[in-house]
Order: sequence, then C-alpha cells, then structure tokens
Amino acid sequence: MTADFRETAMAALASRPKADPEWLAARRAQAESEFQDHGFPTAKDEAWRFTSVRSITRLPFAPRSGGTTVRGDVPEGVSVERLADVLEKQPRLLEPHLGRLSKPEFFSALNAAMFDDALVVRIAKGAVVEAPIELGSDAGADGSADSEPTVVYQRLFVLAEENSQATIVERHEGTSTSPHLSNSVTEILVGKNAKLSHYLVHQGWSTGHRIAAVAVEQARSSSYASHVFTFGGALSRLDMRCVLAGEGAECALDGLYLARDGEHVDHQTLVDHASAHCSSQQKYKGILDGKGRGVFDGTVVVRRDAQKSDAHQENRNLLLSDTAIVNTKPHLEIDADDVTCSHGATVGQLDQNQLFYLRARGIDAAAAKAVLTHAFASELIERVKLAPLAEELGKLLRKSLPAGELVEDAL
Repeated sequence: MTADFRETAMAALASRPKADPEWLAARRAQAESEFQDHGFPTAKDEAWRFTSVRSITRLPFAPRSGGTTVRGDVPEGVSVERLADVLEKQPRLLEPHLGRLSKPEFFSALNAAMFDDALVVRIAKGAVVEAPIELGSDAGADGSADSEPTVVYQRLFVLAEENSQATIVERHEGTSTSPHLSNSVTEILVGKNAKLSHYLVHQGWSTGHRIAAVAVEQARSSSYASHVFTFGGALSRLDMRCVLAGEGAECALDGLYLARDGEHVDHQTLVDHASAHCSSQQKYKGILDGKGRGVFDGTVVVRRDAQKSDAHQENRNLLLSDTAIVNTKPHLEIDADDVTCSHGATVGQLDQNQLFYLRARGIDAAAAKAVLTHAFASELIERVKLAPLAEELGKLLRKSLPAGELVEDAL
C-alpha cells in the first residue's frame, strides 16, 4: 500500500538531523509532539470545516529543499541572512522570537518541527528604506509531470526594529505540473513606532497546494499593512494573525482572491486587540467562477483592557456562476465596553442594471461582464503604493478573469 503524507512526514521527522541550539530544539520537540498528537485537520476542527485537506494527506509528499530567497538587491539599512549564519554570529538574537509568534498546530506544527533553514530579514533601527525588499519562492521548481510528490517547508522571520520603515514584496509561485506542496510560516515583529508594508502574491498554483501562516506582533504605536493577492490554487490557504500588543498600534489587512473550476482558496484572519487605543481595518474581496470555492473566516478579538479600540472588517464576494460557492464568516469577540467595531459580508452576482447600461452603449456581453468584474477587484489593486507592482497585479488580474483580455478594449 502506498504511504500517505502522515507516514512520510513521521519518517522524515525521525530522520531529521538534531543540530539545533537547545532553545530551538525544545520548540521543535514541542511542535513535533503537537503534530504526533493531532496530525492534520479534519472537518471536526471548526477553522477547517469548509476546507478538506484530503487532496494533500493522501499523497506521500517527501521533503525537498527550496525556501524563500532574495529576488533583487538588498536595500541599505536591511540585512538578509540564512538562519545558520545568524545562529553562528548572534546565537541569542532569535531566541525570544523564532517559533514563539506562530501557533504550532497542524501544518504549522509540522513546519516548526521540519524546516531546515529560514530567511531572516532585519530592518535596522531608524532606517527609512525606500526600495522594496523583494523575496520569493517557487515550490514546484524543477518538477516534471511524472515526478514524485514533494513538499517544501519555508520559514521567514522579519524584525522591523524601532522607528524603521520598509516594504516587503513576496511572490510565491507553484509552476510545476507535478504534485507539490508549500508549507510556509512567516513570523513578523514590528517594533515601537515602526511601519511595515507587506505584499504577498500567490500565483501559478493550479496543480499545487499551498498552506501558509503569517503571525505578526506589533509594539507600541507601530503600523503594519498587509496586501494579499491569491490568484487561484488547487488548494490555497492563508492564516493571518495580528496581535496589537502595544498601545496605539494599527494594522490594515487587504486581500483579493480568485478561484476558478477545481480551485479552492481559504483565508482566515485574526486580529487581536490586546492593548488600548489600537485600530484595525480589514477589507477582503473574492471572485468565484465555475465550480470554484472560496472561504473567508475573519475574527476580531478585543480584550478587556483594550479600551478605545477601533476595528472594522468587511468581506465582499462576487459569484460569476451558479456553481461557485463561498463560505464567509466575519465575527467579533468583544470584552471591552468603550470600543467602535463593525463587520459585514456580502455574496452576490453582477448587477443586471449595470450590465444593461454597458450593453446599451455597444459593449458586448462578455466584455461588459469582464469590465464590471475588473471594477469590483481593482479597488484593492489601486491601494497598492508601488506602481510597478500595481501594474503587474493588474495584468495578473486580467489574465485570471473570464474574458479579462477584453477589459482594456472596452474601457
């Protein structure tokens, strides 16, 4: 009988070299124990009840090297190093942080136990970095259609020191036609008064699987802005968790996701208002076509001492076919009484009056639908502050939409 992913994962854990410093070895052991006890999620786990991982767990994914790398020049004021080099030169630098910010459960636990390398990005205290820090990976590189299933355990740690300002652009691709899986965890620490913009682009995953987790902790008066763009995927899931740990911290989470026939995209967000006078904004939009499926589960937690919190969340979804499905559940958990909070979600189809308006002006049906769909999505691209990236995302959007090539001609 062919082995499944749990069997290959357990075998890989047993054979993994044990050469970590004591603190990291202890965190790996805790994560391994968690995975051994609970394994992979099932429909009984509330956060996974709309996302089955059987397409992953039934395959014998074997570990392959290939983590996140730098894709461009490293700007002044920024250092980018491999984990081994940081541990050798500054063995205690990462001990308070690495493996602490993210919650080790299911796939994240397996990542914490298995990753053999990590990329460490540090933005120096007081540095104002104008050029974006370009990062990326291709989990399916060098694979042919008949290759054995492989998994890459990617790990990224970002430290934005006090009073720094920077922008990170991550592009994650899955270009191989063979079965492949990316299991990634990113931990981000935003220091006092620091400002970090983070762009995350997932593309090319029509035959691949991507399970990603991003855990952010923010200090006093810090700012974190996330812009997520998910262009399909056989199975693509992102768990985004932001803890506003210091008073006056603020975060803004934007997301755009598309799913077509046979694709499943799942976005989970959790914003934890752990201190007073913090603010958060969330705006996620989804476009589902064919038999595509989308999931959005957004939670805002306001703790008892987090008075004067300001939190707003919305999720809008556009269904382009009668067979597309989306499950959306934005919700609030509020223990403080002096707060301003709101949330909302919509699921709908293209407005027939707007379609009629465009048709009456000589635009054919396919182009009219493409124009309205593009308009629905372009709001989030227009919020991208990097002009070259915004142009790139616009092209990816038009390429991903039904009849998207007609948009420019119709406008």
